[in-house]
Amino acid sequence: MANIKYMQIYPFVALQLYEGRDEPMKDQIASFLIGILASWVLLNVIFFRTIDLKYLKTFFSRKTAPQYTCELYLTSEEDATKFQSI
Repeated sequence: MANIKYMQIYPFVALQLYEGRDEPMKDQIASFLIGILASWVLLNVIFFRTIDLKYLKTFFSRKTAPQYTCELYLTSEEDATKFQSI
């Protein structure tokens, strides 16, 4: 399974492995990828600057989805919450 943190790098690796006869097309693809990467970085910066910083910790956790679901089920007191976690 591919590691998600490398997903932004894979298009650039594929471009380096591209062996087509159309060199201007490779330059256009490189320009497009650089533009998309710059847009992605800019949007991430804007997003993290506009959110309430007290919620920043909710974006980063070492807890997996199954661990969170089990915790939600075991710690909830309402049946509806337990049912939704299942």
